Amino acid sequence: MAIRTISFLTRLKSSVNGNPRFRIHFDDGSSAITSSDAMFCYGLENRENIGQPVEVTFTRAGRVSDVRIPKECKEWRELDKQFKTDPRSPLHHDNRCSVHNRV
Repeated sequence: MAIRTISFLTRLKSSVNGNPRFRIHFDDGSSAITSSDAMFCYGLENRENIGQPVEVTFTRAGRVSDVRIPKECKEWRELDKQFKTDPRSPLHHDNRCSVHNRV
């Protein structure tokens, strides 16, 4: 598992079973293809994933087998939505979350 930021997605031909597949492009210039018939692909096109740090799990073959928003980011985002925190505030999740503040 690695923490990466998704820059953009390229939709690929669907799997034999008709499920979506993508090439995920990361902010470091690398990219990887999703595993066939993976359920997480249905949520990938959600704009919430683009530009945010996500936990990416790779198979031994280098394909993406899972993408999740880190738990701590989910918690901060819910609080920010609930309290309508200004993104410039030191209390906003981008300013206090350890994933966002890595050096």
